[in-house]
Amino acid sequence: IITTGGTPSAPTIASNKTSLCGNETATLTATGCGGTVKWSNNATGTSITVGTAGTYTAICTTACGTSGASNAVIITTGGTPSAPVISTNKPSLCGNETSEITATGCGGTITWSNGSTGTSITVGTAGTYTATCTTACGTSGASNAVIITTGGNPAPPTVASDKLSLCGNETATLTATGCSGTVTWTGGNTGTSLTVNAAGTYTATCTNLCGVSTASTPIIITTGGTPSSPTIASNKTSLCGNETATLTATGCGGTVKWSNNATGTSITVGTAGTYSAICITACGTSGSSIVITITQGTTPTAPIIAANKTSICPSETAILTASACNGTIVWTGGSTGTMLTVSTAGTYAATCMNGCGTSGASNSIVITPKNDCGTCNAVAPVISANKTSICKPENVTLTATGCSTGVVIWSTGQTGSSITVKPTATSIYTAVCKESNLCSSSLSNAVQVKVTNVTLPSLVCLTDFVCDGESVTIKASGCEGIVVWSTGATGETLTLVPDSTVKYTAKCKVGECESGVTEPVMIPFGSPNKPFIHCKKQICPGESTVITATGCTGLIVWSTGATGAVLTVTPTQEFTTYWAKCKSLSGKCESPRSNEVIVTVGKAATAPTVIAEIKNVCPFNTADLNTAILTDITTVGGQFEFHATNSTSSPLITNPGAVGAGTYYVFERTSAGCYSAGSIIKVAIDTCDGGVTPGTTIVDLAVKKTASANKVAMDQEVEYRVSVKNVGTKKATGIEVRDILPYKLSFVSASSNATYANGIVNLKLDSLSAGDSVAFTYKTKVVAGGKIVNKAELSKVNEIDNTPGNNVSEYTINDPGKEETLLGLSKVSGEPLLVSGKTYTIPFTIYVKNMGNADVTGVQVVDDLEKAFGSGAKILNDTVKIVADSGLVVNPNFTGRGLNKNMLIDSLSSVKKGKTSALKFNVKVDFSNATAGMFYNKAELSVDGQPKEESTDGVNPDPDNDGDPTNNNDPTPIEVEVDINPTEPAIGIALAIVDSTKLDETSYSVTYLALVKNVGSSKLTNVQVSDSLNKTFADSVSYVMVGKPTVGLNSTLKLNPNFDGKEDANLLIADTTSQLAVSKMDSIFYTVKVFHNGHEGPYESYAHAKAIGDGKLVTDKSNSGMEVKPNQASPTLLRLPLDAGGVVVIPEGFSPNEDGVNDYFKVTIPEGAKITSGSIFNRWGHLVFKDKDNTLAGKGWDGASNQGIRFGSEGLPDGTYFYAIDYELGGKKVHKVGYITLAR
Repeated sequence: IITTGGTPSAPTIASNKTSLCGNETATLTATGCGGTVKWSNNATGTSITVGTAGTYTAICTTACGTSGASNAVIITTGGTPSAPVISTNKPSLCGNETSEITATGCGGTITWSNGSTGTSITVGTAGTYTATCTTACGTSGASNAVIITTGGNPAPPTVASDKLSLCGNETATLTATGCSGTVTWTGGNTGTSLTVNAAGTYTATCTNLCGVSTASTPIIITTGGTPSSPTIASNKTSLCGNETATLTATGCGGTVKWSNNATGTSITVGTAGTYSAICITACGTSGSSIVITITQGTTPTAPIIAANKTSICPSETAILTASACNGTIVWTGGSTGTMLTVSTAGTYAATCMNGCGTSGASNSIVITPKNDCGTCNAVAPVISANKTSICKPENVTLTATGCSTGVVIWSTGQTGSSITVKPTATSIYTAVCKESNLCSSSLSNAVQVKVTNVTLPSLVCLTDFVCDGESVTIKASGCEGIVVWSTGATGETLTLVPDSTVKYTAKCKVGECESGVTEPVMIPFGSPNKPFIHCKKQICPGESTVITATGCTGLIVWSTGATGAVLTVTPTQEFTTYWAKCKSLSGKCESPRSNEVIVTVGKAATAPTVIAEIKNVCPFNTADLNTAILTDITTVGGQFEFHATNSTSSPLITNPGAVGAGTYYVFERTSAGCYSAGSIIKVAIDTCDGGVTPGTTIVDLAVKKTASANKVAMDQEVEYRVSVKNVGTKKATGIEVRDILPYKLSFVSASSNATYANGIVNLKLDSLSAGDSVAFTYKTKVVAGGKIVNKAELSKVNEIDNTPGNNVSEYTINDPGKEETLLGLSKVSGEPLLVSGKTYTIPFTIYVKNMGNADVTGVQVVDDLEKAFGSGAKILNDTVKIVADSGLVVNPNFTGRGLNKNMLIDSLSSVKKGKTSALKFNVKVDFSNATAGMFYNKAELSVDGQPKEESTDGVNPDPDNDGDPTNNNDPTPIEVEVDINPTEPAIGIALAIVDSTKLDETSYSVTYLALVKNVGSSKLTNVQVSDSLNKTFADSVSYVMVGKPTVGLNSTLKLNPNFDGKEDANLLIADTTSQLAVSKMDSIFYTVKVFHNGHEGPYESYAHAKAIGDGKLVTDKSNSGMEVKPNQASPTLLRLPLDAGGVVVIPEGFSPNEDGVNDYFKVTIPEGAKITSGSIFNRWGHLVFKDKDNTLAGKGWDGASNQGIRFGSEGLPDGTYFYAIDYELGGKKVHKVGYITLAR
C-alpha cells in the first residue's frame, strides 16, 4: 500500500548537557525527522554544537511540508557546582587493608581532603575524608564526610544447618554468615560452608586482619535411630450431634501418619473410634502412639451428689457437691456449679446437662432442721462508717449497733462493735452478731467505702508564644473527672486571650476529691525577642559566609526573605547589609529588627605573573624566588607569600631569597586576607665549582600557642600567649611571627612587643640565640559561638629552617567535640501522603548524632505531637509505631500525647561515638476541622534525665557547622495543602509587587497589589485594608502617590480616595457596604513614585486587613506573594536595581479579567535591550505560550495559550506558571527563569 504523506511530525531533540561553564559547549541532537532539521538558531542538520545559553527548538522539513516546533531544550549558564557525594567500600580497616573511597555527582575534577585528585582514591589510614568538585564554574563546598576507622576483632559468625539429625548415609550442610574474613570450623576446615556425616558439636570462628572472633553458637548434630512415637492429644473425647474433635501430634521430625491413614500434624474427625499415629522419617517408622478413644456421646448419666451435713441449725449452712458430670450441674432451684451452699431445710437434687442432652435427676439429699440447736434470737447488727468516700487511703471507723447479746464479727475478721480500716481501693464491709458457736445472726447491711485516687492532669500549651490579641489554648489530659483551671474555668481545654505573661495551673476534681495542682504553664506574651546575628563579615570574592541568628523562640525571617536560623550567602557587591526578625510561629507578630551585619567582599587579587622556571646563578648554590615575579602587587596593602604547595594553608617559605631545587608557589595576599590563585615556580640548581650557599646556617624555631581558658563565654575575654623558641644550635635573625585572628574573635590589646594591624598580630625579632625564647600575649573578646581555632605561625627568618613542622601552632577554644556527652538532634518532615478526604499520613525522621568523644547511654527523645498539631487538627493514631536504628529501644506506648511523649526506653537506649541513629515514624492526622495549613514541631533530647538539646529542622543537627548542635533549634515545618473548612469568621491578606519601572535616575514607579480574602465561615462587613507607606519608605527616601487606588472587576469593597499611606493609611472606607462574601477574594492596586536617593533597599512592606463577621473583629497581616496564607505574615520586599545599565522588570503575576488593571503579563525592558526568546510553561513543564512577535515586551501576554491544548476565549486556568526568557542588555546575553501567578 502506497500512501500520500502528510505534514511531518515535529522532531524530538535532546542535549548532552543543559548547563555551560566557561567555554564549554553543548551538543543538541534531533531524531524522528526523515527530512531536513532546521534549528531555532537557523542552523541545519541532525546535530549542532552551541556555546550560548538559550532556548532551542527544531522543525522538520520534507517534501510534504514543515512540522511544528519540537520540544524545547533550555541551555543555561552554570553556577558553582554542587558538592559531590562520596562513599566507601570499607569503613573499617584492619592491618594493611585499604579502603576505596569513590565520588559521584561531579562533572569536573574531584579534589580530596588529603590532596589527591580523581573520582576514587585508595587509603590505608584511619581519618575523616571529604572531597570538592572543581569545574570551569568554580569549586563546590565540601562533600559529606566519610570516616575510616581502625577495626577491632570481628564478631563471631552466625551458623545454621539444613538438618540436625542424620540417618544412614545422610549428610548435613552447615553454613556460616556474617564473616568478612575466613571462617574456620571445629576440626580446622575453612570456608563458609561445611558438610558433615557424623554426630557432634560444631562451631566456627571468623578470622581477619583485625584478629579472631569468639566461637559461634554451637550446632549439635545427632545420629538418628528409629524415630520416637509422636505424642497425640484431642480437644474432646466425646462427640454429640455434628460435633468434631481435633487431634494433634507433636514430637515428630518427619511425617505423621494416623491410624485412619490421614497424614499431617493435626486432623479433624467427626466419627467415634480409636485413633493413634506413627512418625515416619528417613531413619524408619516409629511405634504407635498412645490410643485416644473418641466416643459418640449420649444423654449424660445423672450426677452423684453429697452433703457435708444433712441437719442444720438456723444459723448454719450445708455444702452440697456434685460429681460424675461431663457437662454443667443444674441444682434444684436453678443454681449451677459443682457446689451449692444451702441454709434452708429441704430436699435437693441435681441434673447434668451437655451438648447431648440433660440427664435424669440425681440422688436426693434431704436437709433437715436440728432439734438440739436451742433458741437463737441473734439479730443482725446495723453497721455504718464515719466516711463512705475518701480521696486517698486513710483511716475509716466502722461501727455496729444492735448486737447487745453477742460479739460483732466483721468481714475483715476483726471483732468488736467498732473497728478501724484503711482501704486502698473501694471496699464493701459486712458483719454478723455471734451469740454462740450455734447461734449467729444473718449478715448485716453492707457498707461501701469508695476510694477515689485522683491523678494529676498533664498540661500542654499548643503555642510557645502569644502575641497581643491572639488566643491561646492549653489542653489537659489524664483527668477522669473535671479539670478545674486556675482561672476558675472548667473543661479539658482552656482558651483565652491573654494581655500579659501569666502562669496557668489546673487540677482534676472527681466528686469531692481533687488532685494536687500541676506545675504552672507560663506563656510568654508580647513581641518575640529581637534576635542577635553574627557571621564572618570580611570575605573574599566568590566566598560564602554563614550568618547565624540566636535568641529567637519562633521562626527567623531574614532581610532576604529566607527563613531559618542559619543563612548562607555569597554576596557579589562590595558591601551588603543583612538583618533578621523573629516571627511567632502563629505568624501574628514579630520582633524588631536584629542588629545589622555588613558583609564586605574584599578586592580580588590577581595571580602573580612569574617565570615558570628559574635557576641559580653560579657561584651561588641557591636561587631567589623573588626574581621570578614579573608583576607588582595589585591591591593596596597587599603582599606576596611563598608556600610549599598550591595551598595557602601549607607552610610558608620563610627565606624565599635562598631556596634549593623544588617546586614553589607564590600568592598575593590582600590586606583583607584574600588570596589570589597560586602561581607555580620551579627551581632547578646547577652545580657550581667552588659554589657558595648564602644563608646556609640551619636554624630550628619552634612556635607554641596557649590560651588562658578552654571555654570562654560570648562577650568574655580570652588571653593568648605565643612563644617562639630557638631549639636549634645556631643563632636566628630577622624573625617574624604572625597570628591571623579568626572572625569570631575581636582584638582588645597586645603586649608591648607585638603589633596589630589588618586583623593580624605580629612579632618581629632582630635575632634569637640558641636556646632563647621570646613570648608575646594579646587579649581578644569572643563575639560568636561555636568552636574557635586560632593559629600562630613563623612567617619569616633570614636563615634556613628546614623543620617546618614546629613553625605552626594552633589552639582551639569552645570545642564542643571535646565533651564526652555531646548529642545533636534534628528532625525532618516528609511529604504528606493523602489517605482519604482530609486525612494525611505525615512521615517523620528524627536523627540523634553523637558528636562527643564517648558512647552515650540513657538517651531519651520526647516529641509532643499534640502540641505540633493544634488549630483543629486531630491525631488519629492510638499509638505511633517507631522504627529505630540499633542502640535505640523504642517505647511501644508512644502516642505523642499526654503522658506518652517519650519515644525511647532510656535505660536501654544508647548512641555510640561518631554514630547517627534514626527514629522513623508516621502520624495519621485528620485536618477536616483544621483552621491552618502550616504547623511546626520540635523534639527534645535528654541524657539520664537531664535536658540536652532541642531539635533543629533538617538532617544536619549543626547547620552552622560550628561544632555545637545545641545552638541550632529551628522548628520543623509541616505544610499540608487542604481546603480549610472554617468554623469562625476569618480574613486573610497577601501583598505583592506587580510592577516596578524606572522613571529616571532618581525615581521608580512601583505598583502594589493587595489581595484580601474571606477565609472564614460567614460574610464579612466593614472590611478595611491599610498600608503605612511612610514606614516602608522612611529616612532619606520619599514617595508620592500616583493616581488613586483601584479594585478588581465586580469588587464589593469601598475605596478611600484620600489614601496617601501617611496621613491616611486606609485604602478602604470600612462601613457596612465594604463587604466580602464567604470564600470571596478581592484585589486592590495602588502605585507610588519612589525617590530612592541612591538607596536600593530592600524596602519592607506589610498590609493589614480587618473586618467584622458574626459580630467579631477579625484581622490578618499580609504575607508576601499572590497566594493568601492567613496567619503566615512575611514582608513584601522591594529592591531597586540602581546599576547604570538599566533593568529588565519581570512581574510576579497578573489578572487577565478585562477590568483594565494588570490584564497583561508584560516585561519592561530599558532602552537598548532586546528579548530574544520567551516561553511560558505550566506546572507540569508543558509549553503553553511561545513569544513569536515580541508580545511580552509589547502589549504583553493575555493568559491565552498558543501552544498545545487551547482553552478557548476564557484562556488558561488560574494557577502558577513558569517563564524562560532570554534577552540582551548592555552587550550581555541573559537567561531568566522564574514563576508567575495567573489570578483573575
